[in-house]
Amino acid sequence: MQALPAVIAAMPVESPTYGLTAGFKTVSQLANVMIMDQTTVARNLQLLEKRGYIFFQEKGDDLRVKQIHISDSGQQILKKAQPLWRSAQQEMENDLGKLGLDVFLKSLNAVIK
Repeated sequence: MQALPAVIAAMPVESPTYGLTAGFKTVSQLANVMIMDQTTVARNLQLLEKRGYIFFQEKGDDLRVKQIHISDSGQQILKKAQPLWRSAQQEMENDLGKLGLDVFLKSLNAVIK
């Protein structure tokens, strides 16, 4: 997995912020999936918003709930980043084997829970 640091260095956004763009609709949903507090997620999202990669819209009647939307420039960044992440994931599978990667991911999931 020696190439993983190079892949991360080549990313157009930092790896934590890349994870924030994975299709979740609200800050709360994203925080739950990433097992992070909402304040940390919101802070990371603000960085993406300042860069013009995402924007927020209020959801329905509850003004506290904001939906996350990826902007056109954010979509362009994702298109550049996705092949790099796929490459890193493939390298992990090549190094660990399919079974080893599955065991690793299941173990990681168990630790998180």
